[in-house]
Amino acid sequence: MQTIAPADSLFAGGEVPDPAVQFAAEYAPVANFSTREVKVSVGVEVDLALYLAYVCHGWEFDLGYNFWYRSAEKIKLRDEGTSFPENTWALKGDSIVYGFPTDSTTGVALSATQSGATIFQGRNIIDDTTDLRNTGIDTPALATTTGGVALLFLGDPLNTSSSPVFITEADLDLDGARTRGMSNKVFAFANYTWLDQENWIPYLGLGFEAEFGKHRSHDDDQAASTTAFNPTVVNSDSSSMTVALSKWAVSVKVGVSFD
Repeated sequence: MQTIAPADSLFAGGEVPDPAVQFAAEYAPVANFSTREVKVSVGVEVDLALYLAYVCHGWEFDLGYNFWYRSAEKIKLRDEGTSFPENTWALKGDSIVYGFPTDSTTGVALSATQSGATIFQGRNIIDDTTDLRNTGIDTPALATTTGGVALLFLGDPLNTSSSPVFITEADLDLDGARTRGMSNKVFAFANYTWLDQENWIPYLGLGFEAEFGKHRSHDDDQAASTTAFNPTVVNSDSSSMTVALSKWAVSVKVGVSFD
């Protein structure tokens, strides 16, 4: 959600929120304003194959092994491009963003932010029930308007953030986007050619292959952060996700050669 400054008729615990901002009645997916130009490079990629073949009297037997590995990408932000909108956007989560004075039906925009919210759940969920007092927001403090009148939501007193937390460029988790890959594949093929034929020489082959890709998530290598902001960026292979497909296949080859 977007915030505006300065705050108007809003107090957190009797004080003006620091910074003095309020909800600007605008929502947007984080990707809409956080997309940056990046430079991506890969240090090492290995594709190694071992292959054995045996041919005898029309028979051909093949057996092989393939090893593939790609190191984790290095992702860096480019300097050029649009600057990040600092002190403008914050995560809403499931926070309530308007409170209503007991003596008015006109809502007052709050400064409630939830830097710990995720794409799956907000921070106001307590025992599978939504807390309508905004207790899960950043630095919760009782929300009041001019004259110390409490701001309510469905009859409950509301909290607002005394110190709202904004999304900054430093919060972009470049480390979480890095991947590496490794797989091992074995394959075999048998083929027979009818060499006793003169003009038309048919052949038939049957093959099989199995590839075993390694899978390891980012969370397997280091504990996931309890908040969405300020992730620990570790520029090493062990901090990235390992992603490679596992698959198997059967092949049949039928053909005829002729002069």
